[in-house]
Amino acid sequence: MRYVSNPDDAGAGVAEPLAWPVRLLSCGAAKLYLGEALRGQGRLPEAELLLLEGYRAVMGSASSRRDRPFATASLVRLHEAEGRYDEAAKYRPR
Repeated sequence: MRYVSNPDDAGAGVAEPLAWPVRLLSCGAAKLYLGEALRGQGRLPEAELLLLEGYRAVMGSASSRRDRPFATASLVRLHEAEGRYDEAAKYRPR
């Protein structure tokens, strides 16, 4: 993991200890975050495409295990926003 003290210094060859971690996102996680942003804007059809793609990518990758709870919660929020409670129930933890 790379650390930078100031985003403007990221390419400047800073030699001092760096202050905050930069987390690299998988493609699936990036789709989840973008889908959540679209859901928040009420752009539900666009959000659904990205959230489903992100969900499939995260659930199919052992390296994306930490993103799985976010993926399922995102789909629950989407389906509840659409009033599709039967679909939301499929993604709720049991």
